[in-house]
Amino acid sequence: MSKVNLARINDFTIKIATVNGTGSGSANTLLMKSIFRSGIPVMGKNYFPSNIQGLPTWYEIRGQVESYTRYPPGATSRTSRM
Repeated sequence: MSKVNLARINDFTIKIATVNGTGSGSANTLLMKSIFRSGIPVMGKNYFPSNIQGLPTWYEIRGQVESYTRYPPGATSRTSRM
């Protein structure tokens, strides 16, 4: 049997899609701040911010131990495929 090397990666991404005008901006910021205040370095990004009430807005919260604020070179964001 061959040995399998399972490396742990301690990072996460939360992707939120909401309707604009429902308090989503405040809720997304509150969630990001609460994760940050618990000791996890996070970065929030609003993708496709809608200024018209009722249209969709996508928000992404990314956290990593190393405090990276972007994807590594060569990696693609899943948000770009929407």
